[in-house]
Amino acid sequence: MLRILRNKKTQKKIWIGLAVIIIPAFAFWGFGSSTGEDDKFQSAGKIFGKNISYQEYQQSLSAVRVQATMQFGDKLPKLEKYLNLEGQAWERIILLYEAKKRKISASDKEVIEMIENAPYFQDKSGFNSKIYGQTLRYVLAVKPRAFEEQTRQNIILTKLYREVTEGISVSTQQVRNEYENENQELSISYVESKAEDFIKKIKPTDAQIQEYFTNNPALFREPDSFNAEYCAISSESQNNALAKLLLKKVPMEKAVQKLNLTFKETGFFNLNSPVPGLGWPAESSGLFSKLKIGEYAPLLQANGVSYIVKLKDKRLAGIPEFEKIKDTVKARFINSSTEKMAKDKITNCSEKLASMNFKKAASKCGLKIKKSPLFKRTSKIEGLGSGVIFWDTAKLLKDGQTSQVIRQNDNFYIIELASLVPVDENKFLKEKSTLEEKMLSAKKQEKLNQLLNELKQKAQ
Repeated sequence: MLRILRNKKTQKKIWIGLAVIIIPAFAFWGFGSSTGEDDKFQSAGKIFGKNISYQEYQQSLSAVRVQATMQFGDKLPKLEKYLNLEGQAWERIILLYEAKKRKISASDKEVIEMIENAPYFQDKSGFNSKIYGQTLRYVLAVKPRAFEEQTRQNIILTKLYREVTEGISVSTQQVRNEYENENQELSISYVESKAEDFIKKIKPTDAQIQEYFTNNPALFREPDSFNAEYCAISSESQNNALAKLLLKKVPMEKAVQKLNLTFKETGFFNLNSPVPGLGWPAESSGLFSKLKIGEYAPLLQANGVSYIVKLKDKRLAGIPEFEKIKDTVKARFINSSTEKMAKDKITNCSEKLASMNFKKAASKCGLKIKKSPLFKRTSKIEGLGSGVIFWDTAKLLKDGQTSQVIRQNDNFYIIELASLVPVDENKFLKEKSTLEEKMLSAKKQEKLNQLLNELKQKAQ
């Protein structure tokens, strides 16, 4: 389609070509079209009070899938379930909406230059239209018209990214701190008080368990729970048949009857857990709490599979009767009691440090000082678990200084810096520029994510 791109003598003709190649795509796909074509498509959702047609959503999904194919190649099928392309498609729509609001645009010339300079469309002589056509058809599975419009949007999103992240930088000290976080090793001396060591000392009576339940009702409050019926449509023929019915505005219930689909049941689940049988988080869809019993949700898509979901039953939030959750209450009581005993023991040791050294205070409290091996911040320490909190705390301690009480999981610690290995300065200088670039990129991405999260809140 872009055979004339490499012919510099025909630059003026390119704009005429683009008028045919790119501009009509908006009307054909229903982006702001005045032809009324949008009415033919079922709404996939709504952002900023605007209905997003199913067709528009599919275009955005196609765009993120093309980008994923370019990035991961033949590994995409194995990685796709981890990428949440459906969520990325909605984020793309939201960011493009923001770019439009900021009046960010991309010219036809920019679209051409982006495509003709892309290395995957070139041979030794430069841009090759045959490679371009074959890559789009056989690798990316996208029509040239669609790809060229996706390219325009990608340029717009790049400009939005630059505008949002302008002025962001990292200092030399920040780079050094990060290098130390990743590479510097240290070791600690420590005492520990574990909750599990006190379990045998806790033998609660029924009266104590009942009292604990009465005094802490909020701990046992259960959220709304739902039971849904669902059907996965993985075959292309069923998917196409369903899409045709929905595009004709056939209600979901009647479409299901026409296709004679078989449903499975999830069993009860709450919004804090994945949907049984489906895997994705219940809260991410935000739909179960809005559905009425017997009502169908809009068509859902995840990992390349379409799902029809119907709410079968709902249980309102509340506190169960004591007898039904007695074992749960007992377990919580024991856990709470052992945590308190472990914390009290090490707090006693911490208080003694005001008048005596670490070794003597530990001995007085029946605690044994142990020493860790050298470890990095990201290391997992045998017997202690994640090294982050220990490394961060030890790095701030002076020689002979002990920490405040540290908690990790159900266990409590007091630590002292035992040794600190200096940073290899020559190695730091060699890796500094690469690390600085990595940090700057992460900082910019964080800024973009902040904007995206704010837009998501406003879009609801």
